[in-house]
Amino acid sequence: MKNNMKKVVIISLSLNVLLVVMIIVMYDNYSFNKNHHYVKNKKDIVKKEIQNNDSIIDKTDPIYIYKSRKFPCDEGTGSSYGYNLCSGERLDFADSLLRETVKYRLKKSDDFIKLYQEGVLKAKDNSYFIKCLIMSVKAKDNFVKSQKVWEEMRVLNSEEIGIYCDGVSTCVGITNNGDIKFILDRIEKIKVGDPCF
Repeated sequence: MKNNMKKVVIISLSLNVLLVVMIIVMYDNYSFNKNHHYVKNKKDIVKKEIQNNDSIIDKTDPIYIYKSRKFPCDEGTGSSYGYNLCSGERLDFADSLLRETVKYRLKKSDDFIKLYQEGVLKAKDNSYFIKCLIMSVKAKDNFVKSQKVWEEMRVLNSEEIGIYCDGVSTCVGITNNGDIKFILDRIEKIKVGDPCF
């Protein structure tokens, strides 16, 4: 009887130890998965970096590039002339980012159109490829039209800002900064997307 009781206690203790070990392993595994992010595309590892509070920053994003850029005029623009000059440098840089974003968007649109054209040719009568091809062509045409309208709105926006600061020595800088904000808002809105996804 004592021997049987001893075996039951040993088995019970062994099972309890095994249970505790399993709980610890499962908790560690859960904690590891919760605290680490997995990137599906290896190129994303280069493009993205985990920062404070697990927020991900895309270092190829034109908005990020603009905001992180240090301009020589950032130091010591105490005069109105310096302020106006610095805002002009910033505006030129924002314009270059917008041009690159528009060019990239058009290239990606062409890539999607080509992809769906190939899909239509290879899988004749496939409604998915036909629908996506039509949507991609329309999306590109709409983007080109909207970009022209946006350019007109940009001119009007700059003129309106200039009206309100006319006569102020920093009016050029104020107008440039308003233009920069208008450009950055546009860049944010036209980031590449495929209408089928």
